[in-house]
Amino acid sequence: MARNVAVILAGALLLAGCSMSPKLELKPVEIPLALAKEAKTMEVINVEWWREFKDPLLEELIKEALVHNSDLRVAATNVSLARATLGGARADLYPSLDAEGSAGRKKTSDESYPVGTRATYNNFSLSGVLSYEIDLWGRLRDSKRSAEALLLANEANQETIALAVASSVAEGYFNLITLREGIQILKETVDSYQKSYDYRLKQHGLGAISEIVMEQSRVELESAKANLYLYERQESEAATALSILLGRTPKEIFEKSFSLASVLPALPEVPAGLPSEILTHRSDIKVAEEKLKAANYSIGVARAAYFPTLSLSGVLGYQSAELDRLMRPSGEMWSLGGNLGAPLLNFGRTSAKVESAKAQKESAEIEYEATIRQAFGEVKDALVKREVANKRLLSLQSQTTSQNRVLEIAQKRFDEGHFSHLDLLDAQRGYLNARLALNSAKLETATSVVTLYKALGGGWRITQEETK
Repeated sequence: MARNVAVILAGALLLAGCSMSPKLELKPVEIPLALAKEAKTMEVINVEWWREFKDPLLEELIKEALVHNSDLRVAATNVSLARATLGGARADLYPSLDAEGSAGRKKTSDESYPVGTRATYNNFSLSGVLSYEIDLWGRLRDSKRSAEALLLANEANQETIALAVASSVAEGYFNLITLREGIQILKETVDSYQKSYDYRLKQHGLGAISEIVMEQSRVELESAKANLYLYERQESEAATALSILLGRTPKEIFEKSFSLASVLPALPEVPAGLPSEILTHRSDIKVAEEKLKAANYSIGVARAAYFPTLSLSGVLGYQSAELDRLMRPSGEMWSLGGNLGAPLLNFGRTSAKVESAKAQKESAEIEYEATIRQAFGEVKDALVKREVANKRLLSLQSQTTSQNRVLEIAQKRFDEGHFSHLDLLDAQRGYLNARLALNSAKLETATSVVTLYKALGGGWRITQEETK
């Protein structure tokens, strides 16, 4: 008998660990030729890519955001939750040992069998209970593997959010600098237009100019003021958005201002060649991949419900009718047994769960493929954005220089009486618009670098394994 039991247990242990989940094969991704590059020539991009801007104020803001941002704190909590779930799934693979104790007093009935054996007695017990489910079909192991994949997905999601937060802080910081520079341009323009209008007003009072010339000066002045007020509102909104992104308190949102550089920092050079291994460095792709793995393991968990379960249990302890005799050798008791359960009829409940798991895997697979497409699309757009932003900046720099020269000539010819006042106003307006456009182009160029860093996954370090 003991030999038969041993054979059964040995067979059960051999079956334990078998997985009912299907083999997962990720489809190979065709790398565009534009992104192909030999690993040995790959350049390293600093993981803390924002340090490449060499701006201590920017670094401090991003450091603050990475600690206090609400989305990041939620992501960290989700990681802790996933880690706890994994701990529970791992624990299910091992036996559980519980301590049980009981004390009671019982009186039996005279009418119970055998009749006339009425009795009153005490019952005390103290025991340890060991229980263990043999993982015949890999249900527990697949559950653990699914939990491991979800933990990795949550950790990667935390990295994705951190990258998004750092990118948004950098863009918000650059936007604030640009808005304040625009405000300074408009303040200088308003001061200049105010002096011009005051002069025209005096001239009109003396009858030297017509009313329309005076009103034209006033129109330009009020237009510049309106632009200034718009920029000031946008600057306030940008500061509020950045404060919220940093996780600042309501009091700080109202009362704490930002220390900014006076001009945008020098922009770092992002490597021109891009590694095809970009897929292994984008955390959002890692999220999608791990979710797909978790969904695949969930199919195995669902399929295992088709088959029997085998659990073992044992009890070792003491039992006595008298408390003072409980721990004596004569009070020792034990039991050992097994339980085999098999599904017979559940009206398709298990099949429905299997089909649900398959559908979830298919959905995760589609999402994984979509994430890869999105990644390459973002890289392509980021490369074009950087190239176009640089070209546009050069053109607007040239335009602003030329527009300034136009204004100088127009002012000189107006002073000499060869140019109308309306022509002078056109030249002034053109120069103001050129300066504001150039200011916006500088912002676009700076954010294009941030966008490219973000599209590349925020930077990476190449390991020796990757260069082999």
